[in-house]
Parts: sequence; C-alpha cells; structure tokens
Amino acid sequence: MRWAGPKAILTFVIRTGLQNWSKIDIKTNATRSVKSRIMNLCEEIPSVNVSGLIEAIGWEYLRTPALTITDGGLELANQQKGFQMINPTDAWFPGLNKIREDYMSWDWCYGKTPDFDVTKTFEVPAHLSNGERQDLLVTMKVEKGNIADVKLKLPNGLVPEGSCGEVKVVTTLIGHRFSVEALGKLSDLLNLAESERDRFVTECLKQVVGSF
Repeated sequence: MRWAGPKAILTFVIRTGLQNWSKIDIKTNATRSVKSRIMNLCEEIPSVNVSGLIEAIGWEYLRTPALTITDGGLELANQQKGFQMINPTDAWFPGLNKIREDYMSWDWCYGKTPDFDVTKTFEVPAHLSNGERQDLLVTMKVEKGNIADVKLKLPNGLVPEGSCGEVKVVTTLIGHRFSVEALGKLSDLLNLAESERDRFVTECLKQVVGSF
C-alpha cells in the first residue's frame, strides 16, 4: 500500500523487472515472497493527507491493548496519556548508531542473503559460432553474498581447437562480492580481454551480475 504516486508507471517497472527475471533461472532455498496488490490510499480516500494518516494510525495504537486485538475505545485511549515524542539519537538511546550501522552494512543487507545459484543463457554471435545457432550457459553460485563458483557451458564455436574452454575471467571472480564490486572487476577485465571470445563471455557475466 502506498500514499500516492503514478501507479501505472510503478506497475510497468515492476512488470518489466519480473519479465527480465523470468529469463533467469534462480535456485535457492529462500522463502518465496507473497505477492500483494498495489494501491494508493488517495484512490480510496481522496481527502487523505499525511497529518490525518498519522493521527489515524496513532488512534489505533491508543485504543488497542498491547496483547489483544480488541477495541478499547476512548476509555483505553484516555489511560494512555497520549503520545510521548522521542528523539531517536545516540544521546537518548546509547548504542543506537551502532545498531543503525550494522543494519545498513553490506554484511547484513547482502551477506546474510540465502545461498543461491543463478543461470542465464546467451545467444552466441554468428561470427563466433560459425554461423550456427549456439548458446552460452552461465551459472554462478553465490554463498553469503560472495561468488563461490562460476561455470560456463561453452559451445564448440567458443572453444578454440586444443583448448579446454576455460575463460580466465571465471577464476578471477571467485571470492568477490556479488555486487557492483564484481561489476567493476568485470569492467576492468573487459578492457584487458585479448580475444573477442573473452570479451563476449565477460560481457555475459556482467549481465548476470547486473540483473539484480
């Protein structure tokens, strides 16, 4: 539920993002999110405003007992002695800044992400596949937010004769965070790539990381 905003644009952005994700295979044991309907409060109550919304939410807290979901009405609200304004600073609540920093850190936001495997398929350019339709399959294994493994399924057109098909950029990514850190590393490697094959594979890896 949202206060207000261009719902059509928001819906388009969400739908586009889901369509892009639908082209990526993600395997994880994480709990699946439950879809919720998007709505703007002003669609239901055109006269709603911020102060009125705060007052309505506050009234619900004042008239509702802490342990039961029942309506205590005005009698209970009068016992609450109204609202007490607080100052959410470290001076009032020692240690608050440390808690805030911890919850804003990369380790908390991403490092505790459930492990997952992400796989995406890329069509190989015709001039790299001898004119045949061939696909490159990229699979990344992410553990605690870090890239633990990268596997490539290289078609024959991308495997030089006498080569095992390993691309140098793969081992370079191991241990890096699955984030802009990896994108930066890939950008550097893309500039250093000697062959067109390596440049193509590196660009595919960038797209996998950049999809999130």
